[in-house]
Amino acid sequence: METREDAPKRMKAEYRSSIRSKTMIKEAMLELMVEKPFDKITITDIVKKADINRGTFYAHYDNTAEVLKSISASVMDEIAAAFKAKNNSDALWNPRGYLKQISDFFLTNPTYFARLVATEKISEVLNDARHNAIKKILNDLGMDLPESSKAQLSIILDYSISGICTLYTDILLEKIPVSLENSAEYIANLLAPQRNVVVEVLQQMQK
Repeated sequence: METREDAPKRMKAEYRSSIRSKTMIKEAMLELMVEKPFDKITITDIVKKADINRGTFYAHYDNTAEVLKSISASVMDEIAAAFKAKNNSDALWNPRGYLKQISDFFLTNPTYFARLVATEKISEVLNDARHNAIKKILNDLGMDLPESSKAQLSIILDYSISGICTLYTDILLEKIPVSLENSAEYIANLLAPQRNVVVEVLQQMQK
């Protein structure tokens, strides 16, 4: 018979088991998405890959779309948490430092992020992250920008951040001979012309 003292221990164990099961399911999904298109992945594929039973899957998700949605939400949460306390406008003045933060973020689990960016479906998440980054950089500037200047900066930032996303994807997938450890310096050098244009625009606004 379970005592009052036993209940919290049981709940804690159940919570850990739930987290572990969800992690196994999401990791299985990521591995499968590298192997085949998302719409070809079945629940049977996932439970076999994760080495769990169907009951465990249905205890957490109703279908494969829910698993993908959970993965996307986790990625957005991880990105937001990594840069929440940062003043993102620093990316304009100190791109190397900002890029170093991004590289360090990917270095926390490069295999996981490589699997993630290898999947076609994750492009929507990256697009959301890109647009959120642009908004946050503009907000963190702390400047009352006219709409024309804001549009100009948005275009330059979109172009630059799209390039950064592509470069990090290629680095994670080892398509170019650049390590994550050296990626910040490499990307900063490539983006120097765009950064100079942004700085010039901002300096003109401050006159």
